Amino acid sequence: MDDKAPVNYNIIFDLAHVLFTPDHTNFEFDGPSFSPIEHGIKLVQQCATQKHSTGKRLHRLFVLSNLDTESLDQLIETFPEIFAHFEGIVISGAVQLKKPDPRIFMHLLKTYELVSSDCIFIDDRLENIIAAQSVGIFGIVCDNYAKVEKELQILKVF
Repeated sequence: MDDKAPVNYNIIFDLAHVLFTPDHTNFEFDGPSFSPIEHGIKLVQQCATQKHSTGKRLHRLFVLSNLDTESLDQLIETFPEIFAHFEGIVISGAVQLKKPDPRIFMHLLKTYELVSSDCIFIDDRLENIIAAQSVGIFGIVCDNYAKVEKELQILKVF
């Protein structure tokens, strides 16, 4: 068996503090405003650009966030090029479940027919990682982007 063979993953990203940071300097919107985090967006792009030898995308990308629907709508409208990478999105505001409740992870798995052992969840909060692990999802705490990138390399994501 080739130990360099590509590994297919379902990579699940949190939004706040992983891909976007709240921006309290923008008062034009009646809710929270967000700015992309360069290192987080780079991770999404690296994961999204991995291809099989056939040219098919190697990984499926998802969002799991505690955001409300209005904030998500604003983000998608403002940054459609970022959200184009994601196959599916589950947010607390739409499903009435909130991380670290393990049921929100189960909802994501069921909705998109994912196998937990094929999933990687990236979040800035340890309690959310522990909840993901409780349902069999591998978790990476995003407290240092170089560390996250190294862990993804070890897992052969890229």
